[in-house]
Amino acid sequence: MGAVLSALVAIGVAPAIGVAPAPAFVPGSITPRIVGGAGASISAFPFQVALYDTRAGSPSAGFFCGGVIIDATHVATAAHCVMNVGGGGVSPPQNIAVLAGSTYLEPLDGTSVRAPVAATSFDPDYDPVSGDYDVGVLTLARSLWSGSTPGLDGTSPIAPLTPDAGRAAQYANPALSPAALLTVSGWGDLNPEPSLVPNYPERLQSARVPLVEDALCANEYSSIEVAITPRMLCAGDSGRRTDSCFGDSGGPLVVDAGSPARRPQDYVLAGLVGFGNGCAQRGFPGVYARIADPGVAGFLNSSPPQAPLERAGSLPRLTGTPRLGRTLSCNPGSWRGGPSFQYQFYVGNGASSVPDATVPDTPTPTSRSTYTVQQEDVGMHIFCLVVAKNRGGYSTDFSGVLGVPGVAGSASQTPSHSTPPKLVVVAKRCRAGRCTVNVVASGRQGAARVRTVRAVLSFRKRMSCRKHGRRATCLRTVSRVPRVGTMPNGHFLVVVDKLRPGAYTLRLTAIDRAGVRQVTPTKVRLVVNRFARR
Repeated sequence: MGAVLSALVAIGVAPAIGVAPAPAFVPGSITPRIVGGAGASISAFPFQVALYDTRAGSPSAGFFCGGVIIDATHVATAAHCVMNVGGGGVSPPQNIAVLAGSTYLEPLDGTSVRAPVAATSFDPDYDPVSGDYDVGVLTLARSLWSGSTPGLDGTSPIAPLTPDAGRAAQYANPALSPAALLTVSGWGDLNPEPSLVPNYPERLQSARVPLVEDALCANEYSSIEVAITPRMLCAGDSGRRTDSCFGDSGGPLVVDAGSPARRPQDYVLAGLVGFGNGCAQRGFPGVYARIADPGVAGFLNSSPPQAPLERAGSLPRLTGTPRLGRTLSCNPGSWRGGPSFQYQFYVGNGASSVPDATVPDTPTPTSRSTYTVQQEDVGMHIFCLVVAKNRGGYSTDFSGVLGVPGVAGSASQTPSHSTPPKLVVVAKRCRAGRCTVNVVASGRQGAARVRTVRAVLSFRKRMSCRKHGRRATCLRTVSRVPRVGTMPNGHFLVVVDKLRPGAYTLRLTAIDRAGVRQVTPTKVRLVVNRFARR
């Protein structure tokens, strides 16, 4: 893992920058479902909502996560549901809407309500690597109902289920009742096997899952080096093949507070769907945000503000003269949400295109916004990371790159036209079958000089073949051409979907406007694990 990525992990910041979320209906994005369940009515789970991408046009096409109605204008969900695909910060509120009061995503029930989102927030302690504090809140632009608050009466299609840490601790405590059955609901994937084509139902599904003791769950996940923290709750039954799955993220896990009739009015919110090692896989129950944790419930009930959002056209800038002994300043740009800022400066070999060659000046970001050019920086390139944070979450972005000349004279940010273009990897991430790689043209000249980036993904695959006239299995190198998106300020984003667990090599080549190619392609190693957010 490169130094840039390592530093972002250390502060709990997802490592890609300024990426708008791709429509969640694309396979491989965060879109979980219920495994081993059955069709359910929204009147049995009136607090259940579906989140969808407004750019997709309809709830069915844009569905990507679940959520729980807290009150008329707030919905609880998972933090990773409101983060940009690839990380870097929160998704803009105009890209998300909430569907409430409908059993079906298509066609919608007559009682359905579609509400736009006014603010997107997540716990500022959320760690996208470990999944700790994985809770978010959507503030709606309009109320889900008028007049008095509807109740959980078994007939209302829309009603709130307020997170209550005390009740959750009483009724969903694995130490007291490890065999207790809970209920999870959602519109997530129905196929538990990662090799199968995803199957997302139009009708709401629900399934009964048993609680799993904390120590047992922690022991099982330790085998794949995943920590189960006090903010997490485990439930699922691999023997019965019941579990939440991809697309159910942020949806409710509820416990019946003692009523054998399982009436909605007796439900207590125990958790929000988080992640798992596959779905309904033996030895790995589903992992949920634990509502019994006072910090988790406290954030969900706090009406948090909009997480920091970068204003259009105002990006971080590194200013000053990049010469030995001179001081450079990192200007954070303009942000919504009134955030506080921290900074981190990076120095790297200008001839290198791998993140390991880029070294931060401090282990984690600090309040210091200036950097003095050192003797060892001569001939190198320097840029800064800005972390904007408030009570509603955090976002990050990088400045442009300044080159420190190796000889006396003024530094120029514009390389000679005869110099072949090159790329610097600033972030990479693989999650839920999708890998995203953020690269920037050296000198941040992508908009002016680099015309395009070509990407080729290769991997080894066992295929049927013939050896000495007999059928056999051979290892072959298979290649794919993933899509590359052009972003502002010389950034290019490579997104690869539908990846099974395994190792991949991504080769990136920059091509400038004169047709000059990067001399040596930038190689990026990608590893897709089974462990994934739902």
